[in-house]
Amino acid sequence: MVTPVTIAQGAQALAQNASGIAQGLSNALSGAQSALGALANGSFWAQLRPASFRGVPFAVVSGGVRVGRRVAVHEYPKRDSVWPEDLGRHPRRLQVQGFVVGDDAIAQRERLVAACETQGAGELVHPTLGRLRVSALDVEFAEHRDKGRVFEVTFSFIEAGERVFPSAQTDTKSLVSLAAQNANLAAAADFVTKAVQALENGAAVAQAALSTATKWTSAALSAANDAASLVNMVAVLPGSFGRQAQALLSGFTSFQKSQPASSITVQTLEGQASSSRTQTATAAAAVTSSAGGLSPTTASAYPATVQALPQIVQQSAATPRDALRALIALAQPQALSTPPSGAIGAAMGDIQSAQGDLFRRAAVVALAQAASSYQPFSADDAATVRSSVTQLLDDEITTGGDEGDDDTYLALRALRAAVVQDLNTRGALMPSVVWVRTAASMPALALAQRLYRDPSRADELVAEADTAHPAFMPTAFRALAS
Repeated sequence: MVTPVTIAQGAQALAQNASGIAQGLSNALSGAQSALGALANGSFWAQLRPASFRGVPFAVVSGGVRVGRRVAVHEYPKRDSVWPEDLGRHPRRLQVQGFVVGDDAIAQRERLVAACETQGAGELVHPTLGRLRVSALDVEFAEHRDKGRVFEVTFSFIEAGERVFPSAQTDTKSLVSLAAQNANLAAAADFVTKAVQALENGAAVAQAALSTATKWTSAALSAANDAASLVNMVAVLPGSFGRQAQALLSGFTSFQKSQPASSITVQTLEGQASSSRTQTATAAAAVTSSAGGLSPTTASAYPATVQALPQIVQQSAATPRDALRALIALAQPQALSTPPSGAIGAAMGDIQSAQGDLFRRAAVVALAQAASSYQPFSADDAATVRSSVTQLLDDEITTGGDEGDDDTYLALRALRAAVVQDLNTRGALMPSVVWVRTAASMPALALAQRLYRDPSRADELVAEADTAHPAFMPTAFRALAS
């Protein structure tokens, strides 16, 4: 017999059982949430990225990547081993299996189809590899009746690179060299035209030519000896002594990007200086000898002898900067002696003027070639050299135009344009010179590390700041920007 007490006891037991089941479900749910939270907050899961191709998202089930090197295997007769020649890295190939799901799965699939059929490479966001520029080689979609609103997709990608085309660059140094040759030829032709007429007036004119040549060759010898002096050559010695000598001579613009050869010694520099002086003296003697024998029949050979002397001065200089300095001095106008009056005196004045033009133009042309061989160390340095060279070229261009030397005028203008293009092109790649200001005095090593991340450039800063001690740099000085 069922009594109310029995019913009450049964209801109480059922309530206790329901409470136990609910508590068990709550504990299971809390455990699942804790596990999912641990997975989501773990280092691996936090690194995964939502997958997409060309901005169209999809879910990833699995994937793989094929990597390696391209190798050409060379086999040889009677040799047990082979030579695997490395031809570079293989383009990475990726296999990705994924799916799209949802009530709009058909629309998602169509967007993926459009992305895969778009021409060219696109961006793939891979869950573990990140952002890649790839091309879709093959894409396959699959659908199953029993899976409903799900489309499976299998991608085959290959890593895509940028299209690289050959780039054309102008050889500005060759342009300067070609323009210099044309300018020398034009200057020689103009000299011969003037000299032949003057030399028809007798030996006195040739004597005036010899006197003018002697003055110019003396100036050339003086400039060459200064440029090739042992004091300047010491700067190319390896080690700290040569480095400090560079700093003393011309500041940070004298520092070479390449290290001097370790085989250079003071004895080898003495030999080079002696050889340079001998070559310059021989070339100067050839100029004076040719000037003494000038005549209408020998005038055409004289310009080549004159134009060879500045070239030797340039080659004998200890550094490119010394060559520029020597040729700038050589290109300055020389004082001419006053010829006597009369027809002979006029002819003597004509030959002196023609020689002066030839001498200056030979030096200016050699200066332009030296500027093309000079490596500027900053954009400001390139601008300074360009200004110095073009100023002398402008003077000769004006003189040639005033004297009616049309061929020389046009050739020097072309040479000027080539020099400007060359120095502008190379100077644009160089850092500029800027002011460095610090709140307090700092050691040169610390400043070099701060400015360039290179303590070895401390000597460069010391040279430019001209400080008394490298441990106490001034609070304001000029230095290379990078």
